[in-house]
Amino acid sequence: MSFENLVLGFELNPALLGGTPAFRIFAIRDKNPLSKREKGRRPLEAPNNAMRIIHGRLIKYLRSLKVEMPYATACRPGDSPLKNVERHRQSRFFCLLDLRRAYQSVQVGKLASVLHQADPRLKGQFWEVRAFLQRYCMSQTGGVPAGAPASPDLFNLYCAVLLDEKIGNLCRQHGLIYTRYVDDLTISGNITVSRRVRAQVRAIIASAGFKVNHLKSQTHDLQKSTLVINGIGLELGGRVFVPPFYLRHVRGLLHEGLKGDLSLAPKIQGAMSVVLGIVNQRKPTASEQRVLRQCKRFRRLIGQTKREQRKAPAPV
Repeated sequence: MSFENLVLGFELNPALLGGTPAFRIFAIRDKNPLSKREKGRRPLEAPNNAMRIIHGRLIKYLRSLKVEMPYATACRPGDSPLKNVERHRQSRFFCLLDLRRAYQSVQVGKLASVLHQADPRLKGQFWEVRAFLQRYCMSQTGGVPAGAPASPDLFNLYCAVLLDEKIGNLCRQHGLIYTRYVDDLTISGNITVSRRVRAQVRAIIASAGFKVNHLKSQTHDLQKSTLVINGIGLELGGRVFVPPFYLRHVRGLLHEGLKGDLSLAPKIQGAMSVVLGIVNQRKPTASEQRVLRQCKRFRRLIGQTKREQRKAPAPV
């Protein structure tokens, strides 16, 4: 069976797909609402419907592969920043590393080799796999395109094989914990992450074709102050919390929504889900209690609005 038929289940006929698969390139302002970290404007590549069909089937195929990913905490159903932080809650010392231009650093030959080795059915099809990836999964400017539906899964598989296993083994030998949330690497323990270990980790990263963004990387001791990891606050002893600046942001959104601006409802509900997923509702702080009360009021308002809309007479 050819790789294309294995993934797609049909010959790549534009008539069957509704057109020629392609991406449309545009740029967005990239800002993480939790960490407030800005990356400036970055290009995104939006797939047309034909390309979306191909990527949808590719995602299904990739998630069927029996590849162990014990260190990855993103890109799969059930993953989240909180899942990443959970593994480090009992640690004191941290080393956080950020990969520079991570998606753009993925090399098609290495990606094809990773995929070729992950599936025994692809024996002897390396060049076919590479050609498929080059045609449907690689950016015009290099790497996997941000905005392509299958890019997170491809990137996750790439890093699981080329980075995670080696870094994970190294950290385990030194009594340290390692996880990766997309392109953010977290190493922690109750002993310091030595310069020697950090140098060995950087060497593994370089051998995989990545570079460390030193401006966004750091070492930290929780005994000196709290730490924010992927937008989630962590203090010594394991308590996780929503960073104060994000709580203020959510309170502002809820205030506008409670005044009647329900056009913000999707944005508010997304922000509420972040807060409710992090806050320990048995022991919330005073600030968290205020936000939780606002969340309850907003939910009641949404419920009341929906009931009134159902009761309203249909337009003639």
